[in-house]
Amino acid sequence: MIRDKVGYKGLHQWINRNKPKPQDGMCQICHDRVIYDAACITGVYNREFSNWQYQCLRCHMELDGRLRTFNRVEPNKRLRGEKHWNWIIVNIYV
Repeated sequence: MIRDKVGYKGLHQWINRNKPKPQDGMCQICHDRVIYDAACITGVYNREFSNWQYQCLRCHMELDGRLRTFNRVEPNKRLRGEKHWNWIIVNIYV
């Protein structure tokens, strides 16, 4: 179907609109921080809700391996002004 041919960003937007959010609004991993967005936990990017979890930014970055890379980068090299600065750091400085 045409509706299944959606890009990375569009799929995340669809999941954030349609997957029920936790009642308490907290991360489904640490239960300590407010949710940031939906994260794909299986690596299979589709509309199956069981493949997604609402996570805080820290848990999402840990799941993706971005937090380890982010902590290795020197603070003066972090590109905080960029729209997707954490993604850029991972891909430039690895």
